[in-house]
Amino acid sequence: GEGTDHLQMFDVRDLARFVTTVIENNTGGTFNLAGPRFTWADFMQLIGATRMVWVPADLIQAAGLTFMELPLYRPERGPRSSLMEVSNARAKTAGLALTDPAVSVSDMRAWLDGREFIAALPPAREAELIANLRNYQSQSR
Repeated sequence: GEGTDHLQMFDVRDLARFVTTVIENNTGGTFNLAGPRFTWADFMQLIGATRMVWVPADLIQAAGLTFMELPLYRPERGPRSSLMEVSNARAKTAGLALTDPAVSVSDMRAWLDGREFIAALPPAREAELIANLRNYQSQSR
């Protein structure tokens, strides 16, 4: 995307606390469990990413990439984009408390340290997508 698309992240520890809360309070019902909504640019800043390359949705689609390779990416106002606009208001009323996203990111980094991490989008595929962008940009000039 171009950094303006949105995503929602959710800390699994918040899920565990919420389940405990609704069980202890005998609270019934259906709840959407979702975290805060961020633009990708804000999220990348939160995780400390540098040197981002934003690729327009049409180039991502032309490259044949889907939510399978980019599991959190949903183009704004595109198919399944509503998955990144989930309201957690009812759950908050029932006791959902969200961990500060910066804490979640820090803790995730610590948990990943020393573990093998396999990116959903392999580095070679990412490089190919960036090369496609560079070609597109040079042809547009």
